[in-house]
Amino acid sequence: MTRTERLTSRKEREALRSIKRACYAGLDSIALRAEVARCAAVIVPTEACGLAATDPETGLFTHGWIDGIPDRLIQEYTQTFYLDEVMDFLDLAASGETTTTKISERYHEQLRTYGLHRGAHAAFCSDGAMWGAWCVYREGASRPFAEGELRFMRAVAPHVGYGLRYAAMMDAARVGGPDAGDSAPGVVVVDARGRIALKSGPATSRLDDLANVGIATDPTSYAVVSVMARLRALHATAYGTLRTQMRAQGRS
Repeated sequence: MTRTERLTSRKEREALRSIKRACYAGLDSIALRAEVARCAAVIVPTEACGLAATDPETGLFTHGWIDGIPDRLIQEYTQTFYLDEVMDFLDLAASGETTTTKISERYHEQLRTYGLHRGAHAAFCSDGAMWGAWCVYREGASRPFAEGELRFMRAVAPHVGYGLRYAAMMDAARVGGPDAGDSAPGVVVVDARGRIALKSGPATSRLDDLANVGIATDPTSYAVVSVMARLRALHATAYGTLRTQMRAQGRS
C-alpha cells in the first residue's frame, strides 16, 4: 500500500496540482506523459527522462515517451537490460515505495558511459497494477537526487498511475488508427539481436504508429520488444508452436 506524501513547499504543491489536473483531465497516454514530464521538471530537473506505458498484467513496456536519452542507449537497454529492469520495476511497485535511486550496478555502469551518473526510477500504479514506469537521469556533475525530490515523485506516482490506467481504458474503446479496417496481417522478421531485418507493407504503418516518442532512429518499438521477450520466456518453458499477444497503444 502506498503512503501519503506531505509536500512542504508552495512550488511543490502547485506542481502536484498541475499534474493531478492532467491525470484527471482524460488525456491520451502520450499527451499525459508529456505533461507530467513538463510539470515535474520544475521540481525534479534532469538531463534525460523516459516515461513508459506498461502492460498491467506483465509489467512489460508497450510504449515509450523519451526526452534526452540517447538513441543508442535505448537500443542497448532493450537488447541487454530490458527484462531485468522490468522485474526491478515490478519489485518496486510491489514494495509500496514506488520510487528509488537504487539501479542495478550493471545498468548504472552503462549509463555512466553516456555521461548519466545519477538516476531515479518510479513505478506508476493504480488498483494494484503497474501502468507505467518513470526513469530520470542526471549528468555526472549534477547534484544527487534529494529526499525532497524523491518525495515529490512518490506523491505524483499514484495520480499518474490512475491517469495512465484511465487513458488505456479510453484508448482501447476508441475506433480508428492506421489501417483500422484492414485485417491483413503485417509480418516482421527480427535478427538475433532483436533488430528488425524485414517488414511487410501492412506492418510498416503499424510500427510507425507504435514507435517511441523522442527517438530519432527507433529500430524496434517497446511493444515488439515486449512480445519477443514473452516469446523467449515461453520458449524456455514450453515445446511446440508458441504464440503470444499484447495490447499496445500507439500515437493514434
